[in-house]
Amino acid sequence: MTAISEHVPSQPRQVIALKSAALRHVVRMIFGGVMRKALQVIKKLGKDEDGAALVEYTVLLGIMLVAVISTIVLVGGWVNTKWTALYAALQATN
Repeated sequence: MTAISEHVPSQPRQVIALKSAALRHVVRMIFGGVMRKALQVIKKLGKDEDGAALVEYTVLLGIMLVAVISTIVLVGGWVNTKWTALYAALQATN
């Protein structure tokens, strides 16, 4: 059986180096796997044509929706003005 003191570094620089190496290892384990998976997802999305088409159609639908609502508002205002003018003209004749 070995003593614990044999595994503990005696010099402060060795302790710092040991902690730094352990920290680098943990960071590589955590972020290496996460970053690798994130890059795989980004590559997959970059190759996926259906996702790009879906986004394009959604943007197009949004633009069309704004155009239709704007047209309805403008035509509604114009029709309202005409009806108000007709009503005023009819009231003037009575």
